[in-house]
Amino acid sequence: MPQDWYPTSRDARAAWHANFAAQLPALAAKYNISAAVLATVAADNSWMQYWTQFRTDADAMAQALTRYFNTISGRDSAAPPPEPVVWQLTGAPPAEVTPGIEERVREIARQVKGDMVYSQVDGDLLGIVSGDVPPPVVPVPPVFELRTLAAFQLEATFRKKGNSAVKFEYRHIGGGWLSAGVLNDSPEASRSHPQLRTPPNRSRSAPFFSRATRKSAASPTQNRRSSHCSSCQ
Repeated sequence: MPQDWYPTSRDARAAWHANFAAQLPALAAKYNISAAVLATVAADNSWMQYWTQFRTDADAMAQALTRYFNTISGRDSAAPPPEPVVWQLTGAPPAEVTPGIEERVREIARQVKGDMVYSQVDGDLLGIVSGDVPPPVVPVPPVFELRTLAAFQLEATFRKKGNSAVKFEYRHIGGGWLSAGVLNDSPEASRSHPQLRTPPNRSRSAPFFSRATRKSAASPTQNRRSSHCSSCQ
C-alpha cells in the first residue's frame, strides 16, 4: 500500500518543509511556479521551523516546571532544591501566515506531478513521491477435495481463498503426469478421465498458481492418492 509523502510527525514535517523550500526554486521555471508561490513557500517554511522549535522548547520547559512545582509543593522537606525554570524561548517569531500550509504544498505537488515534463527524479528532490509499503503477506491455503466416482474417475472441488487458479494432474503409478484440468473459478469441480479401464492407483497433483506469476512453482505441489472404490457415487 502507498505511504503518503507528507510526514505526520512534527519534527519530520519541519525537516520536509526545509528541503521543499530549498529545492523548489531550482525547479520553478520548469514547472511554471510563480515568484509569489515561491515567497509563500519560504514564509510557510519559516513559520514551520520557528513554531516547531518553539513547541519543542515549550514542552521541555513544561516538564521542568512540573518537576519544580511538585518538588516545592510536596511533602519532602529534605528534597534538594529543584533547578529553577528558565523561560527562554526561541527569538522573535516570523511573520504570520494564513492557515492551510499542508494544503498549499499539496496543491504545488499536484501541479508539479501533473505537468507533462514531470520526472520522478524531481519528485524525489522535492519529497513528493509516495513510498510503496508492501501489504503483509498472510498465507491462506486453498481448499480442495477429492472424490472417487464410477469408471475410475476422480472429482476435485476447489475453493480459492485468495489463489488465482489451481492446476490438477494425475498419473498411474510409475507413469508420467497427465493433465486433469485447470480450475479458475471458485467453487469449481474437475473430473479426470484416465486412459485405462482397470482399477489403478493414481496420484493427484495440485500446484497452486500465484496471483502475480500464475506459475505452478509459486507454491508447493500437493499430492493425493486415491484407490478405486466401485461403491462411491
